[in-house]
Amino acid sequence: MVAAVLVGTLIVRMWKTARFMKSQIEIHLQQSAAKVGRAAFLSVFFFTVLMITREGMETALLMKRAFISVGLHSNSDRRADWRGSGPRPSLGHGPGLGTA
Repeated sequence: MVAAVLVGTLIVRMWKTARFMKSQIEIHLQQSAAKVGRAAFLSVFFFTVLMITREGMETALLMKRAFISVGLHSNSDRRADWRGSGPRPSLGHGPGLGTA
């Protein structure tokens, strides 16, 4: 129950913050790009690297969780196999992964 409340408040907070986040990021990037010199280049470069890394990690974690939830694991030979004794997906995993 506590987890549901925390997730709900997180979602509401993200909805409120997301409205202004894109414009704030664009303004800061434009200000950094307008500067002259190495620092301007590095600030935009590292921001881009950070955003790409974050998206990659998010995707990897989502895929890892999806594989675990359906029982697809990696064994010591680095080959994927189906383990019949692993966790079974519930009815909620399909719609959850579909919307993600």
